[in-house]
Amino acid sequence: MDLDTQIIAVICWIDDALQSLFRGQGGRQRGPQPALYDAKALTMAAVGITGLQPGQ
Repeated sequence: MDLDTQIIAVICWIDDALQSLFRGQGGRQRGPQPALYDAKALTMAAVGITGLQPGQ
């Protein structure tokens, strides 16, 4: 599996987990629209911490 496909799988998994956690209500209630939505920010952190490489 190439790196792009792995990252897409991670963002989908995180997004599904957040949807389940917040039951579709979203984690943010007030304030300006964020530049990144939560799943994308968490995916960047997870991929950066784990050092995801192609084929892992």
